[in-house]
Amino acid sequence: MPSHFIPLAAPGMVTLALRWMGNPESPFYLEPRWSWDLIGWAWRFCRAATAGRVAQAAPLLRELNLASRALFEELASREGNRFGFTRKGLLMLCRTERALHDEAKTVEQARRLGLAAELLTARQAAELEPNVHMTIAGAAFFPDDCHLSPRDFVLGLEGNGRPPSPRRGGPCAHAKPPGAHP
Repeated sequence: MPSHFIPLAAPGMVTLALRWMGNPESPFYLEPRWSWDLIGWAWRFCRAATAGRVAQAAPLLRELNLASRALFEELASREGNRFGFTRKGLLMLCRTERALHDEAKTVEQARRLGLAAELLTARQAAELEPNVHMTIAGAAFFPDDCHLSPRDFVLGLEGNGRPPSPRRGGPCAHAKPPGAHP
């Protein structure tokens, strides 16, 4: 975050999702099954994967991501940053010129939204990560993105070195969203 301003339902994702769905190692694997709910969801996903929807959602996602980052920064400061929160940026490596061309569009969108983003040559990317051997055409760099250790974050929420558990009455067992009714 905040570079993740493009919704999952974006142009091109339907084709990519169809390729990924049958591969158990992919990030979008779906176990084959007959389900009207799944068919309905897939139909709505296809209809939502438009450039217009992306343009409509991007400013909202940017604001959500910036607000989330601010809250993580505040929590890290208040709790002594026990979960390794760092702002070191995100480097999106592109193996091919085509991938770099596509990532250049994302960089331009980010800039239009007021986010810091740079398109880098392979040499510039290597200068940012000198200990990593890269065979790439170039990269996109989002310097304001942050990282943390999810495991340490969850353990920090518990406060006693064990992950939260509803069976143990951890904080997640009783958490309610703001404004939720009992």
